[in-house]
Amino acid sequence: MTQQPWGPPRQQQPWGQAPSGWQQPQWPQPGGWPAAPQRHTRPVPAGGYFAPPPPRRGNPLRTLFLVLSGLAAAAVLALVVVGLSTSAGDSAYENEDYQVPPESSSPPPLPEYPTTVEEALDALENNPLYTSTMPVPIRCELPEGNTWEMSDDELDAFLTEQMACLTRAWQPPLTEAGWTEVRPPVTVYRDQVTSACGNLEGEEAVNAFYCPADQAVYFSTLMFDYIPDLSQPRVTELVMAHEYGHNVQARANILVPGSLLQANTDDEEVALEISRRTEVQADCLAGLFLHSTAQSLELTEAELASVDQALFNIGDDVLSGDPDVVGNHGRGASRQLWGGRGYESSDVGVCNTFVAPASEVE
Repeated sequence: MTQQPWGPPRQQQPWGQAPSGWQQPQWPQPGGWPAAPQRHTRPVPAGGYFAPPPPRRGNPLRTLFLVLSGLAAAAVLALVVVGLSTSAGDSAYENEDYQVPPESSSPPPLPEYPTTVEEALDALENNPLYTSTMPVPIRCELPEGNTWEMSDDELDAFLTEQMACLTRAWQPPLTEAGWTEVRPPVTVYRDQVTSACGNLEGEEAVNAFYCPADQAVYFSTLMFDYIPDLSQPRVTELVMAHEYGHNVQARANILVPGSLLQANTDDEEVALEISRRTEVQADCLAGLFLHSTAQSLELTEAELASVDQALFNIGDDVLSGDPDVVGNHGRGASRQLWGGRGYESSDVGVCNTFVAPASEVE
């Protein structure tokens, strides 16, 4: 979920079609952005955020896990053989020489946003990030314990360390694409929080979100009470990898162009489709990270099944109970589809949701 800046609506534009001209919108700079519009908030439904899902397809990650397990075993054997001719100090992990920067409360500004619809569409559909590759495997060592049983301080330490892992994993593809990586700070809160994107309290505050105005991630501990899936292993990591995905989008000049297109249409369906494309892309980017760190995190088949189920359960249709809902984050099947695509690959281009058919981003 992102807390997005919001500007005044302009003329209606169909998705993917640029008009002859487009005036630069009145778009305040970070630090002056207002809170997100109501369409980007979700009241907590009766019974919590998640309900039992309807019958669905089988777990797409189960077979993948078995295949990857075999590949991992072969890779380990290969490393043993290669190790005979290399120094003992060589690491099996990628990007080990990279020094992860500390959290930044004064990050560099986001890339300059586009001034025309054509430029915005080009940034979304032809972004250089899509030509980059995620390093595999990446080392990620997280504190021991179940996140849903941790104190606030313990949870903060856990999430902060995961941000370091995410930064190590995403630095190479962002650098390769010509963008600058930034490690976002994490704020753990309960039922109210103030960010540069605005104030949240009550039911609206029960969430995790990324704020582009301060380039920071926020996590409500009340989610553990409302979201049963968060009591399953690795689902917290999925949530934070999704929010970090929004950080990747922001640093790669994807998030703001999408927000601009949303803000400059008075067609609600068009705006919702752009939002869904943005959100399922963050699911896909989260999948890339889990694939990159699967070896060091020692992800199991059961953990991958939990992640796959959680992706389905956070679908707009499941949360609303309406199988035909037109929402802002994507239906369960769509979220599973894109999360699985990310996990199955190391090519960031598989996450280009902005050129996908509408049927894949419902």
